Amino acid sequence: MAQRKTYGNTWWGKQWLNALANIDYSNRLPRGRSYANRGFVKEINIEGNKITAKVAGSRPRPYNVDFKIPRFSPNEKAAIIETVTANPLHLSKLLNRQLPTELKDLLSRKDIQLFPNSWKDLEGGCSCPDWAVPCKHMAAVLYLVANEIDKNPFLVFQLHDFDLFEGLKAIGYAEQGQVEIEIKSIENLWSAYNFHESEYKWSSEIYNQLDFSKLPDCREDLLQLLSDEIVFHPRGDFKKLIDTCYKKVAKNVSKLKPVDHAADMESYLFQVEEIEVFLD
Repeated sequence: MAQRKTYGNTWWGKQWLNALANIDYSNRLPRGRSYANRGFVKEINIEGNKITAKVAGSRPRPYNVDFKIPRFSPNEKAAIIETVTANPLHLSKLLNRQLPTELKDLLSRKDIQLFPNSWKDLEGGCSCPDWAVPCKHMAAVLYLVANEIDKNPFLVFQLHDFDLFEGLKAIGYAEQGQVEIEIKSIENLWSAYNFHESEYKWSSEIYNQLDFSKLPDCREDLLQLLSDEIVFHPRGDFKKLIDTCYKKVAKNVSKLKPVDHAADMESYLFQVEEIEVFLD
């Protein structure tokens, strides 16, 4: 049995679909979702704050669908950048393609509407003869846009004709090119290593400077960087899964026999024949 496709799988995708909430035009919304699932939307173009699309229907030629989202003013754009950069956690999540749940409320307090609250917040039309707005063709497009927003929350800002990433780069953030990162082939990453090329020499001086007790317990902070619904792990609670892994590792490490002297540590190390380090 084919798995039913869902839209708005992240909280920011759901917020976008709020524009379709409380709308009841017979079966138009379910049919719009069906149109999206069945590939009736033949083309979607997003340029600035405008969305145009072609959707197949009962006639030979596809219907033309268009939407227009309110632009952010220069003052609103400046306020958004100020809000984002004021909180390192928010900035970190955005740079990792996650939209912090608190950001919507913070911007709302500044009278900045990031998502449509209702259908009235969108201007749209369709060339089909259906009198209802939104018709099933328009609904199909909105569902597919929600799917794109699920994958890229920056699109929420782009739909208001605001490139947040470029705005952050302009003030010194994201200079490492987070938008496009070259993926190297395994041939470029792999290299052979000969364990016998050089003899390992133990350094007691460096070892005695190590004090892992000063490392803070950052497990909770790391988990806070993850949203409750992870796009790349749609099934199950990824946050709970990785939390369990952290706890198991910490428990196993706590059982390790403490080493009191550098000489003991040196003897342990020389019992290991080979060490392999994997970088992900």
